[in-house]
Amino acid sequence: MKYDWITGVFIYLHATALVAQVFGAHREIGYRKSVYWCIVLTPIIGLIVTLACTKIKKE
Repeated sequence: MKYDWITGVFIYLHATALVAQVFGAHREIGYRKSVYWCIVLTPIIGLIVTLACTKIKKE
């Protein structure tokens, strides 16, 4: 009970990394900006921001 916040922080950062890696790398926003928005806001709102950006067109 004393260190429950450590688990919360770990889950928060892990969710941020997953959103940025899976969705941000394949969009115009990119990985770094996706991580930024997921940390500043919540990972759920960061996911919405990331999905709102256009996908990178393949040649």
